[in-house]
Amino acid sequence: MRGQLEFGTLLVRMVLGRPLRATARLGDTMTDDPVAALRRWTDSGGTWQVIAGGAGAITVALLPCTGGEEVDRLVSDDPALRAYLDGRTGSADH
Repeated sequence: MRGQLEFGTLLVRMVLGRPLRATARLGDTMTDDPVAALRRWTDSGGTWQVIAGGAGAITVALLPCTGGEEVDRLVSDDPALRAYLDGRTGSADH
């Protein structure tokens, strides 16, 4: 059943002209695991804020622990990131 679901997802991505696998960009670097990148950021004391979402890619601003200016951005269409955020708008949301 899981294989059929993955195939269906792949087929939908092809029809919609989306990349075949989820993508994530952290600054100028591509990353395979946006959830791990976001966790590393918060584990290091940084904070984050979702600045764009919706049906497409999610954009997360990475902020220093002081809450100052944006240091970097994480942009991803990975469903795992969407599930990890689960409607939260920032690292202060629990």
